[in-house]
Amino acid sequence: MTERAEAGLASEGSPPGTARAARLLVGAAALCLVAAGSLLWWTQGSGVFVAMVTAGLAWCF
Repeated sequence: MTERAEAGLASEGSPPGTARAARLLVGAAALCLVAAGSLLWWTQGSGVFVAMVTAGLAWCF
């Protein structure tokens, strides 16, 4: 048995296109984040946007 099959990552058990759908979903989520950031930058200006990102990062760490 291969290492991928032991880890539950065998392609026989997953429906065709599952990996492609997962990649598409991750790409769409990344695109939404970029679009939201661009919208904030456009409406709030760079200074406010950078301050908001810095505050968010400080809150996380």
